[in-house]
Parts: sequence; structure tokens; C-alpha cells
Amino acid sequence: MAALSTSVVAVAAPVVAADLRVSVPGVSVVLSAYLLVVSCLLPLAGRLGDTLGKKRVYVAGLTLFALGSAACALAPTLGALVAVFRFPGRGLLVALLNALMGLPPVVVGLIVYVLFSRAGPLGVFGLLFTPTVMVIAQVIIITPIVASIA
Repeated sequence: MAALSTSVVAVAAPVVAADLRVSVPGVSVVLSAYLLVVSCLLPLAGRLGDTLGKKRVYVAGLTLFALGSAACALAPTLGALVAVFRFPGRGLLVALLNALMGLPPVVVGLIVYVLFSRAGPLGVFGLLFTPTVMVIAQVIIITPIVASIA
């Protein structure tokens, strides 16, 4: 599903860029962010499928994908896609993103270790010291920077 949607978006990038009134590299940044998220969540989804049942995880993923696609289809501009809309807790989110921008990578490593160690809340997945957790830590480090650019 991810390969198909990536191919469709890559082929349609010039049309999407013209429709949203942005450059093709702007659309490429969104596509790259999408691929990063999918590559981070794919091993976790596989483990959840083994734990909770493949059908339940598939239906939940398909529903989430459909809702996300509908939200993206309704966005009038690229800025509307990536901007933070007005909602309760917006100030808290902005403060959290600003605080995370100054977070040292060592602290992120410690937090991820505590979360994914055997005694941690996500230790049941057995992902500690795998590339998946390394990518998750990198996403935690880069998310505030990407959010501030958008």
C-alpha cells in the first residue's frame, strides 16, 4: 500500500504542486516526511499485527489511512496541510515543540531507552537496539525542527 501511494504521489507531484500553488520540491518534502513516518511505523505495525491480530490492525490502519487521505484532500494549500490549526491546547503544543528544539540527543536516547527497555511500557515489543527504535529517536529529534520550518 505504501509503495503504491508513494508511486502515485511521485507521479502526480507536478500536478499537486500546481494545484496547491507550491514548488515541486515543497511537495517532495511532504512526500519524504510521509515515507519517514511509514518506514518508522511499519515494523511496529507488523509486531502489533502479530500481537493483536492482523485483521484488526489492517482495518484500523486502513481506516486511519482513509481519514488522513480525506483530510489531505480537503486542504486548500500546502500550508494548511502542515500548519497547526487553532484548537484547545495549541499553546501547550507550541511550548512543547519549542522545548523539544533544545532537547539534547543524549536525553532523547535515554527517554527512548526507558520506553523500549524490557521494563518500559513499550518493552513488550522487543525493539530495543533495533534500527526501528533508532529511527524513532531520530524522528523525535527532527520533528520540532520540521514543525518550526512549516
